[in-house]
Amino acid sequence: MDAFWKFVNGFILFFLILLCFLGTFYRHISFGWGLGDILGYLILYGGTFVHLIATILSYKKGKHLHLVLSLGSFAFLSWVVLSATIWRGPEYRWNGSLFYLPCPTNIEIRNGEYQKGLLIKMCTGDYTAQFEGEWNGSLMINVKGEIEIPKEVDKYLAGKLERVFIKPQTRSLIRQGELFESNVFDLSDLELGERYKLEGKLSGIRDGIPIMEVRLK
Repeated sequence: MDAFWKFVNGFILFFLILLCFLGTFYRHISFGWGLGDILGYLILYGGTFVHLIATILSYKKGKHLHLVLSLGSFAFLSWVVLSATIWRGPEYRWNGSLFYLPCPTNIEIRNGEYQKGLLIKMCTGDYTAQFEGEWNGSLMINVKGEIEIPKEVDKYLAGKLERVFIKPQTRSLIRQGELFESNVFDLSDLELGERYKLEGKLSGIRDGIPIMEVRLK
């Protein structure tokens, strides 16, 4: 039993050290406190250091000490993980990712029965496409121009980018003191066979074809 609790305690210590390493050298772990994340890191580093020293000093002690140390360190680890996920603060709410991702954008992928929401980094100005295409009533065909696609979604695309689904961008309007969203244009206004110049960003993938949220140029 003593060996079991030593193993449990060692595993928790390894996981805490791994979190410290990843949060420092790989990606930032956010507690959602803004600049207060510095305090969160100090607590994480400090708690891990105390756990390491306590583990070294208690290595040859009895099983009861290892049991108490394991339970205490597990409670600390649980607090760290929960504070960086579902308990994350208002500055960066929980979005399904343990690590901080600037400008998180959810790309909806629907290829046949396969459906997935892919969270990627896509800030304002990133991957803005300018292209033109012929409207066939459901999508733009014979597309020409520059369409930059994040590398994270390349594997979900089928072939060359010669066809794209489009959906209008929205804008916020205030009427009679109320805020509401309105499309910048209507798909019903597009004429079959006409070519249009558009600008926009990727918002999803359907059956291997990108869905672009666009405005008319």
